[in-house]
Amino acid sequence: MASSRQSDLFQQDEQSGLFGENAPTPEYRADPDSVRAELYKILAEARAAQKLP
Repeated sequence: MASSRQSDLFQQDEQSGLFGENAPTPEYRADPDSVRAELYKILAEARAAQKLP
């Protein structure tokens, strides 16, 4: 028997309307040059390491 203190996980929640079902999904387009620069930075740090982790 379920405890009366535990809420029903499948029940409609009052907070479910906070996000809006019709809200547009935000789009993120990464700048290829900044991504490439970040990856080169990580590669340089890995190549300069004295020992493997």
